[in-house]
Amino acid sequence: MPTFRKGEMFKAPGFIIVTANSFLTSEMKLVMGRGAAWQLKLKVPGIDKAFGEMIHRQCGHLGLYGLIFHKRYGAAQVRYRFNDKPALGLISLSMTMLGNVATRFQKIDTIFNILPSIFLGLLILQSRISAPFALE
Repeated sequence: MPTFRKGEMFKAPGFIIVTANSFLTSEMKLVMGRGAAWQLKLKVPGIDKAFGEMIHRQCGHLGLYGLIFHKRYGAAQVRYRFNDKPALGLISLSMTMLGNVATRFQKIDTIFNILPSIFLGLLILQSRISAPFALE
């Protein structure tokens, strides 16, 4: 079972998963313009292109992918457009997919807070209460 912790995820071993959207640029790059996604884009040049090409193949611009991985980096879909508010249905889907991945691959033992928008108040309190997951 995964251990959920808070901390500096870019210094941690294992998988790094950020929240994302499915908005692709004309160059087939995923828009990664804020928060941890933006930090990942700065630390891993070309990750926006890698994710964008995967999304383009799987579902296309503004499509539904849920969760994707490139090497040790993951994108958990929480919205369609980069300027949308996080959608609980998408969060639920991507977290269900993450749970399935963690169950299949026992090497995934630590997942850092990949849903910072919940803690920054971007989801209303009632939404947070009904969310189908919990983080320490």
